[in-house]
Amino acid sequence: MIILLITRCLPLPEQIRFLSLHPSLLALCRTSLSPIPPTVRAALISSDPYPQLLSRLPTLSLYLPDDGGQLFIDLLVRARPRWILETLECGRWNESIWQEAFERRFLRSWRRFKSQDDSWRAIFLR
Repeated sequence: MIILLITRCLPLPEQIRFLSLHPSLLALCRTSLSPIPPTVRAALISSDPYPQLLSRLPTLSLYLPDDGGQLFIDLLVRARPRWILETLECGRWNESIWQEAFERRFLRSWRRFKSQDDSWRAIFLR
């Protein structure tokens, strides 16, 4: 537990390096005690520009908690639009993740622009 508290104080790139040092540390990333989500939220709030590693986070599946995509919903809701479109390596997440991110980020009235043929990913990125 103390190691996780110390890990949360590290910047995201150093945190990833530290967590990869031992399999037991890496296993902690898959639990609800993962230090990654609080670090990502803090980076989204305070960093300008965002850390480079943040854009590649969806590809680092070993370090991501089993939270049903909640980390990516927060990322899609809080990040700057230009950064999402130009830099973020968007994963192939479930439609439910894209739908929740759309509903939390945009006005309810914007749902009218979604046709039957559109996916939630497409309407979010549009």
